[in-house]
Amino acid sequence: MVNTCPEALNERLGRRTLLHYVISEGMDIQIIKYITTQAPTLISQTDSFGSIPLHLAASYPSSSRPVLSHLLEIYPDGAHALDHRSQTALHRACKSRASLSKVLALIEANPKALFWRDHGKNTPLNWAEKFDHSLTDVCPEVVELISMMEDILTLQCSERVSNGQYAHDHTTDVLHDDTIIDEERQRAKEILSHFQAMSWYEGIRIAFACNRNLISLIEVQLELYPTLLSILAHPNCGCVGKNFGLESTYAILLRCPGAFGVDRI
Repeated sequence: MVNTCPEALNERLGRRTLLHYVISEGMDIQIIKYITTQAPTLISQTDSFGSIPLHLAASYPSSSRPVLSHLLEIYPDGAHALDHRSQTALHRACKSRASLSKVLALIEANPKALFWRDHGKNTPLNWAEKFDHSLTDVCPEVVELISMMEDILTLQCSERVSNGQYAHDHTTDVLHDDTIIDEERQRAKEILSHFQAMSWYEGIRIAFACNRNLISLIEVQLELYPTLLSILAHPNCGCVGKNFGLESTYAILLRCPGAFGVDRI
């Protein structure tokens, strides 16, 4: 019927579209790819709760990470979409105790969502803490990961998000004393090293891209930053992550820029 009547794909099934339905039912990604190819406008359509398909892919355990990644690939703006409760897909993932891989993908797609407050004034971290991921075997690290990401994006940050609905919206002209700076520097190094240990190099990239003061805070030379990231993520340098920490790798780069034989990215 679909082959002879492709317009049927666009028909709503009650309060949802066909794409909402197949995602909530956990159907195979090939089916979802077929639907999004034949009826591309469905990717941005909402159900009766204001949810686009990505919201469901983030919140339904039956929907796989590959499905989420596919939706983000063909509709990256979906990571910024809000449902009727002013919640992003990241909020919905945290409410439903989604897997760490889903949470990471959503953070990568829209880091600002970490600080967005929904109609109930809750951030994704608030929801993750309320529906404690540590109480499940699915993903005990989500709360810790989100907390780290919030910290690394706001450490020593003088230009915080100005929108009144964003959390951590507190600027100050007061200079940090040496003790506070040392504490923040140590926290930054701990977080970046943790991201490296879990091979989440996109998290490191986001941290530097979104927090302009991070490079000066941990005293990284700007011209060596691309090379550092390239080394950590390079497939032929897997030994680096095991044999050298983030600081050690950077220290070697300072003294011998060509030591690892990896071109700048």
